Amino acid sequence: MKALVSILLVLGMVSVIPTASAQSGFDYIMVFLNSNPHRADISAFKTDSLQKGHLDNIGRMAADGRLIAAGPFYGGGGIFIFNTTKRDSLNKWLEEDPAIMADRFVLEIYPLKLHNGKICPQDASAEMATYHFIRFIPDLHKDNVRIETGLLEQHDAFIKSLNATGNVIAQGILDHYDGGFIILKGDLDPEVIQADMAVTEGYYIPKLQKLWIAKGTFCEE
Repeated sequence: MKALVSILLVLGMVSVIPTASAQSGFDYIMVFLNSNPHRADISAFKTDSLQKGHLDNIGRMAADGRLIAAGPFYGGGGIFIFNTTKRDSLNKWLEEDPAIMADRFVLEIYPLKLHNGKICPQDASAEMATYHFIRFIPDLHKDNVRIETGLLEQHDAFIKSLNATGNVIAQGILDHYDGGFIILKGDLDPEVIQADMAVTEGYYIPKLQKLWIAKGTFCEE
C-alpha cells in the first residue's frame, strides 16, 4: 500500500473522459492519466481534501485486487491497470473517487492485452524502479494506410528484435486501433525507436516517457 500511496502523491488528482469500451480478447483495462490543462483553481484545503479521498479510494481498490498496477510518469501523468474488462464496473470504481469527480485529470481508457510479460501486484514493501515506457500512437492517413499491413509486419519484427535484447519487460496492445506500448529496462537511445519502419513511415507516433513503478509489477526479475 505504501508504494501505491507514494505513486499517487506524485500523480495528484484525476478526472475522467472515457474513450473506449472493453472488448473480447483483452485481459485488463488500462487508464492513462493526463494532466488537465483546464482544471479549476481550488484552495489548498480543498486540494488536501480531494487528495485524501483519492488516496483512500485507490487504497481500497489496491487492497481488494481491483487495481493491480499504478505508476507515474516523470513530468506528470501516469498509468493505472485494473483487473477487469468490464467498463461498467470500472466507471463505478472511478465514480467513487472525489478527486476524479473534481476533474483534476483527463483519462484515456482502453482495453489492454499483454503480449509479453505478466502482472504481479506488489505490496507495500516493493522497491520502486524507473523504466522506459514507449507508447505507439497510430496516425493513419492516406499516405500510409495503403501499406498498413506491411508496416505492421515490420513493426512486429522490430518488437521481436527488442525482445531479443532481454530488455523488454512488457508489451501491451490497446483496443484494436489505439496502438500499444513497450516497457524497457536499462539504457535506451531514442534513435533506436527510429529503426521501426512503422515509425519512420509515420504510421505510429512514438511517445517516450519514464515510468516509476514498483519493481516486479510485470513479474520481471
